[in-house]
Amino acid sequence: MRVPHFCSYSVRGAALVLLLMAGSAAWLLSVSCGTRPLLLGAVLPLTGEYAAYGVPMRQGIELAASEVNHEGGVGGRQLELRVKDSGGDPQRAAALALELIEKDQVPAIIAGGTSAEVLAMAPVASRYGRVLLSPSASSPLLSGAGKYIFRNYPSDALEGRVMADFAAYTLHAARVLVIASRNTYADGLRNEFSRAFESGQRSTEAITFTPQKQSYADVAADAASRSARVQAIYLVGYVSELAPLVLALRAKGVDRPILTTSAAASGAFIHELGVNAETIIFPRPSYDPASTDPRTASFVAGYEARYGNEPDVYAAHAYDAVDILAKIMAELGPRPDMIRRGLIDLRNYPGVSGATTFDENGDVVQPYQLCIIAGGRVAPIQDARLKVLEPLQRKVDSLRFGR
Repeated sequence: MRVPHFCSYSVRGAALVLLLMAGSAAWLLSVSCGTRPLLLGAVLPLTGEYAAYGVPMRQGIELAASEVNHEGGVGGRQLELRVKDSGGDPQRAAALALELIEKDQVPAIIAGGTSAEVLAMAPVASRYGRVLLSPSASSPLLSGAGKYIFRNYPSDALEGRVMADFAAYTLHAARVLVIASRNTYADGLRNEFSRAFESGQRSTEAITFTPQKQSYADVAADAASRSARVQAIYLVGYVSELAPLVLALRAKGVDRPILTTSAAASGAFIHELGVNAETIIFPRPSYDPASTDPRTASFVAGYEARYGNEPDVYAAHAYDAVDILAKIMAELGPRPDMIRRGLIDLRNYPGVSGATTFDENGDVVQPYQLCIIAGGRVAPIQDARLKVLEPLQRKVDSLRFGR
């Protein structure tokens, strides 16, 4: 990505002098033009059960920053990352965000692998007036969480409706078993799906579980006892919860079509499940690593050359987060209030994860694509209609109507 320089300020220089007189001299001196690197913070779960999100996001961030710097940096200044490991702990994430703000004086933080982490960091960012941009958090609770809080990953409010519509109108299911872990992310998505699906004559059954307290085998046994009453199963949770749950269901011989969340877009999901991932259906944002779009193809090639594997949807959104912030800081400068203004005004930014526009709540406006795992790879569902989708539809019809 090429970003314009802003260090030859001309008229803008006069404006900065006035701001220096009116505002915080320490802050303005820290972002003054020169050779000092421009710091960008990131708090991600690089270890622990949510590392499947944090590691690819870190790699996407690093790749984007290296490309920005190779092309001249941001306004002539090199972009320098300050990446912190939250371990998936919301309280630690909030403490690290505070450290990045108070110690490193970062104007913006790329935030969190989970919704709970971002929700914990949001009050800190709001209190200090620093931009928080998440490439992965999707809980509806984040909508309007603060005027400095943004995410370029779609809200579960949309994902839940997309999957409910698919279950009802494409699979023709009348009753779905929803199996969800207990956490902020899963609670929000489970509620959105159930609310949308249970219109008309349709209904759901629910199993909620805490992975630390219940075995996946017990959850699968409960699901097996209920499966005769449903035509499909919808799994809601993080990758670290979904993969063992699928294995447990397969081991119990549960044969209902399995739908799940966009968390399955993580490369770790298919890698861990192997053949057990076949025919699982899930939504993902508009990012497609097989796209022939030159920008996306360049990103995928650069990522594979650097890290040796295909970038997943979280790597793509993290890459775009850096590019978006770099673009705005190059055009408007690195003050947090100007970054915020730039995000609000952004329209259809052509990122590798899709066109990016933010609404008044800081949520990205971006569509989902329904996908299915077939032959060990993720494919848009329309590409697998004859071979995979239509047999699943016939199966659901036979379960409902005995034909």
